[in-house]
Amino acid sequence: MKSITTLSIATVLASLAVSVPLDVFKRELFNTAAVVQCAFTYFTYGTLDSTCEHYILIPGLIPSVVFKDVDFDFTVADQWAPMVSSSSIVGTIINLGLTPTVTSIGINIEIIDNDVSVGRIKTLPKEAKAIGTAVTTSFDPIPMPVPEDARSAFSSLLMNLVISESRNLRLLGTLDATFKIPVLFGKTPAKTTLTFGLDVTNTFSGFNGLHETSFLSVVSNNMDDVNKKQTLELKVNINSASTFGIKVGDVMFDAAGPTGPIGTVTLKDLELKQGKNLEIAIVVIDLNLPSATDFLTALTKGDTTVTLTGTGSSPANAVTLLAIQAIKVDVVIPKNSFTKAV
Repeated sequence: MKSITTLSIATVLASLAVSVPLDVFKRELFNTAAVVQCAFTYFTYGTLDSTCEHYILIPGLIPSVVFKDVDFDFTVADQWAPMVSSSSIVGTIINLGLTPTVTSIGINIEIIDNDVSVGRIKTLPKEAKAIGTAVTTSFDPIPMPVPEDARSAFSSLLMNLVISESRNLRLLGTLDATFKIPVLFGKTPAKTTLTFGLDVTNTFSGFNGLHETSFLSVVSNNMDDVNKKQTLELKVNINSASTFGIKVGDVMFDAAGPTGPIGTVTLKDLELKQGKNLEIAIVVIDLNLPSATDFLTALTKGDTTVTLTGTGSSPANAVTLLAIQAIKVDVVIPKNSFTKAV
């Protein structure tokens, strides 16, 4: 079997010299001679009949479409239609040889988790650029409606992405590629956009429980003597290796010290992307709780761990609530960081 290599999405109908592996086509036997004839006719005379269009719709010609990042914004009005975007998508294709220029790519795919379609990404054509033998494209923010009967599955998917290192998702649909075609004979074809079938399973990196959360500094530290509450504004860093970016607004956590609850921590306007994320945390320590006093005493003696657990009171967005409730993360607070309340 010939090797599968990374090529432009635009190379789907190409060379007369390279045979196509038969076992990559899941739904029917692929006719190598027929697709070679289609390629020759299309790129030489500028014609493509319905039979040829059928061949390129068979999933298998595109063994991989890799999303370098996928950003979800859940702060929009319709919580079940988050805005989704990607700055980099790279297509791979079986090596058929010739590489006519691709000018744009449009995407129409379902995201399938555990055999449930949890949403569809359908984009307008966007400029595509060749990088070596690959084609990279992107798409601007668009709504991704979650089917009503898939809402529970989508919330569960978000939960698993938040607490896990990775998740396998199936991408099923089509890619529309628009070509700049140098026809050798005849005339430039009226149809320069072709639709290719896609059915791949990709591994997406998750947030791994936000375990790489670290304290940076105290911005402010205030004491309410009447209500016995100490309020601090902190800078924290959350390092994310996830493929996904997520914007969810304010997120509240219950906070506990070595001997029990100490109060709450709210991450303000939480937005995570790949890499380091500087976030603002509002810490409210309830000094009516003996365990809160124990925590502050421990902090005068050495570094002390605070355990954050997602609460049922935030965020207001019900789509992400299950994911937030699943988070439990330890953050080490350096010695004497909280002692100078005024």
